[in-house]
Amino acid sequence: MSENEFTVSRGLGGYPANIDVMRDEEFSRLNGIVYLDHAGTTHYAKSQLDLFYRDLSSHVYGNPHSHHLSSQRCTEAVERVRNRILQHFNTDCSTYSVIFTSGCTDSLRLLGQNFQWSCGKTHDDSDLAFALGDINMLNDKSIFCYFHDCHTSVVGMRELAMRYGARISCFEESDVCVTTDGYSREQSLPAGSQTTCHHLFAYPAMCNFSGRKYPLQWINDVHSGRLRINGQQLGHNWHVLLDAAAFVGTSSLDLSVYSADFVSLSFYKMFGYPTGLGALLVRTDCQSLLEKSYFGGGTVQAMISGENFRVFRSGLSDKFEDGTLPFLGIIALQHGFDTLHRLTGSMAAISYHTLRLAKHAYDEMMSLHHGNGQPMCQVYCSTDYTDDSIQGAVISFNILQPDGTYVGYSQVDKLAGVFDIHLRTGCFCNVGACQRYLRLSAEQLKHNLEVGHVCGDAVDLVDGVPTGCVRVSFGYMSTFEESNYFVQFIKHCFAQPRMILEMPPVPQHLSKADGISDNHSIEKVDTSHDLTGDDVVSGDECPQDGSESEASVETGRETRLMTGNVRSVCLEKIFVYPVKSCGAFEVTEWEIGSKGLVYDREWMVVSDSGSCISQKQAPMMCLIFPEVNLAAGKLILYMSDISPLEVDLAVNTEELDAKSATMCRARVCRDRVEGLDCGDDAADWFSTVLERPCRLVRQSPTAERLCRSTKEKLSLANQSQFLLVTEPSLSCLAAHTALQKEGCVTEYTDAVLTQRFRPNFLVAGKFEAFAEENWQVVKLGLCQFQVSGLCTRCQVISIDQRTGTRSNDLLRSLISLRGSKVHVCLIAVYGMHM
Repeated sequence: MSENEFTVSRGLGGYPANIDVMRDEEFSRLNGIVYLDHAGTTHYAKSQLDLFYRDLSSHVYGNPHSHHLSSQRCTEAVERVRNRILQHFNTDCSTYSVIFTSGCTDSLRLLGQNFQWSCGKTHDDSDLAFALGDINMLNDKSIFCYFHDCHTSVVGMRELAMRYGARISCFEESDVCVTTDGYSREQSLPAGSQTTCHHLFAYPAMCNFSGRKYPLQWINDVHSGRLRINGQQLGHNWHVLLDAAAFVGTSSLDLSVYSADFVSLSFYKMFGYPTGLGALLVRTDCQSLLEKSYFGGGTVQAMISGENFRVFRSGLSDKFEDGTLPFLGIIALQHGFDTLHRLTGSMAAISYHTLRLAKHAYDEMMSLHHGNGQPMCQVYCSTDYTDDSIQGAVISFNILQPDGTYVGYSQVDKLAGVFDIHLRTGCFCNVGACQRYLRLSAEQLKHNLEVGHVCGDAVDLVDGVPTGCVRVSFGYMSTFEESNYFVQFIKHCFAQPRMILEMPPVPQHLSKADGISDNHSIEKVDTSHDLTGDDVVSGDECPQDGSESEASVETGRETRLMTGNVRSVCLEKIFVYPVKSCGAFEVTEWEIGSKGLVYDREWMVVSDSGSCISQKQAPMMCLIFPEVNLAAGKLILYMSDISPLEVDLAVNTEELDAKSATMCRARVCRDRVEGLDCGDDAADWFSTVLERPCRLVRQSPTAERLCRSTKEKLSLANQSQFLLVTEPSLSCLAAHTALQKEGCVTEYTDAVLTQRFRPNFLVAGKFEAFAEENWQVVKLGLCQFQVSGLCTRCQVISIDQRTGTRSNDLLRSLISLRGSKVHVCLIAVYGMHM
C-alpha cells in the first residue's frame, strides 16, 4: 500500500484525516523516535494533561473518606468517573459495579482470592486436578477453566483456585465447540441437581502476543450452555472472566451485548496516563460470588479490635476498595476518556486505523526475501490482518537468516535502538501463546531454564531455537510513516545481500526541528593527563600443573592461536577496567585471578535504588580514568577539575562481619550481587561527578557470582571473564567507517575503535578480519582460554570514550558492513586451561 492509498483510506474508516496535525499538537515529544510498543503502553496527549492540570489547579480535592466540602467534591468526581467508564463500555451502574485496583493484574488477583471456589471445601494437594482441555463435570468442586494463550496474570489465578480446592483446566481454541442446543441463563437447574459449585471460564478478548481477537460471543455461549470444551457442556453456574486489558486500547467493547461476569482493565493501555490504575467490572447479579476476608480502611461499617467482629459495607465497590483510593489518578481518567473521544471520534475508528497500519507492515514483511529467495520474516499470526473483528494491531515475528536460522530478538532490539525504533522483545508475559506459536515443547521450556534463560532476559536463542520474538504494536496516534520506516529498517539491517545501502530519510513528522541528530553532545572534559602503569608489577608465573592458582599475561610476546589450525598471534595490549563502565587502565602485564584479570570490574557505581549505573545512563563515566597503584595499595580515580579519589585495594576478610552494616545488594545484568559500600567519601565524589545520587560498591569477596552459560566465576562483568578484540577486524571496520564518513579517517582509527569496544585483550596477527568468530581456543603466553561465544555489542560503542559524546554512526557502519552481526569484533573468553 502506498502512502497516498493509505491517506485516501483514512476517510473510509472515519478516522481524522489531519492526524499529522494531531501529532504536532498533541504528541510532539514523540518526534525523532518511532514508538511501536502501544500494547505495552500507549501515550498520553498533551491536551489530556493540560485539562487535568487545569482541573487540579482550579479545584480542591480532599480525601474521600473525610466529609468536608473538598472531600465531597472528590467523592462526586470519583463517582462520575465510574459512570464514565461504564458509559464507555455501553452499560451502566444498574448492571455493573466498578472496583478500582492498581492495575489489571491486581484485578485478577482480587477475583482469584475472593471468588466462591470449591463449594466451601478446603485445599488438599493430593486431590488437585490439572488437565489440558479436560472438564470433569463432577459437582463436588469448582473448576477454573482458562485459555492456553492467556496473559501470565490470568494463568496465575490457578494457584489461588487450587489453594481453595478447585479443579484446573487449560483449553485451546481447537477444544472449543459451539452447538445450537442450550438453555436460558435464567432457567432453573435440572430436577434433582444438587450442585452449588460455581465455575469460572477465563479468556482474553485479544491475545497480547499475536493480536488475535477471540470471539466475544463465547460469553453468551457460556451463559446459554451452547459452548462445549472437548464435547463437554459448560452447564449452569458457569461464569465468564474477560481479560480486556490488551483489547480495549484499540477496540470497542459493548457490555450490553457481551455481558461478561467479570472484566479486567488497565487504563494506561487506553490513554497512557495515569499508570498504576485498573478496574474490575463485576456484573450486579454476580456480586454474591465474591466472598471477602481481608478488610482495610473504609471497607467496613463496624469492627471491634478485641473481638472477632466486623460488618462489611454493603456496596461492592465500598466493600472491596481497601484503603484510600488513588483519587487524583481516578479523576485523571475523565480527561483521558474525553480526550480520546475528541481526538479520534470512536473506538471503531481507532480499530480501523491501527489495523490498516499493521496490515501495511504485515504485507511488506511477508513480501521480504533474501537474495536466495528465502523469506526474511516469520510472523506469528493466524489471520491476514484484514478483519478488525478477529485481529488487532499487533505483529509478533522473528527475523530469519538466508539459511533459515534465526536472528536473536536481542540483536533486533539493539539494532532498532540505533534507529530510534522502540519495540518489545521476549514473550510479553504470555508464555502460553509464545510456546504455541514458536512450537516449543514443555521440555524445551524447562531446558531453557536449566541453561540459564529466564523470563525477561536477553537469552534469545537456545540451541539455535528462539526463546521469544519481536513485537510491534500500533496506537491511535501511530502513522503510516512509522509503519513504513519500520519495514525499511528490516530491509536495511537484515536483507542479504544488502537490499539498500542507506536508510531513507526520517519522515518529516518524526524529525526534530533540524532532523534527527546522531550526536547528543555533553560538555567535553580535558583528558590530557597521563595515567601510566609504572607502578604495576607482574603476578606469579602461570603454573604448569593445571591448577587454579593465579597467572599473568604479558604484551609483546608472540603466542599461538588454537583453532584446529595453529596460527601465530601477538598480544598487543591489555586493558583493566576496575570500575564497571569507567575508563580503561592500560598495562603491559597483569595478574589473572579466578574471576578474570585481577581488579577488572571489581567495583561498580549504583543508583539510590540499587541499580548499576553504566555509560548508557551516564556517558561521562568514560571520562573517569583509573589507576591501580599496587605499590601503594590504592585504586586512584581521576576526573578533570576535581581532586582524585583513592580507594583501598585490600579487603580484610576478618573485618567483613564488622562491615556487615555497609553490605548492599544491587543488580548487574539481572543478577542480584552482593557488595561492600565504599563509604560516603566515594559516594560524594561520584555523586558530584555524575550529578546524581549514587554510591561506589565493591563486589563482596565472600559472594560468588557465576556465568549462566559456563558456570565460571564472574566479577561484575556482564557475561564473561575476558573480552578479546583483533586488530585486523578493527582495521577493516575503521576503513569501512572512513568510507561511510566521507574520508574522516582520523575519527575512527584502530586506537579509537579499541577504546569504543572496551576489550581486555587486543591481539594482532596475519589472519583475516573477523576470523575470530570461528575460534574455539586462544593461547596467550602460557595461558590458554576457552572461547565461550561472540559478544553482542550494546550501544555503549556509540559513546566516544575520549569525550563522552554519543553518536550512532559507528553502529550504523557496523550494520552496513556486517548486517545483523552486531557481535562482530569481540569474542568472550573464559577460564585458564594449562
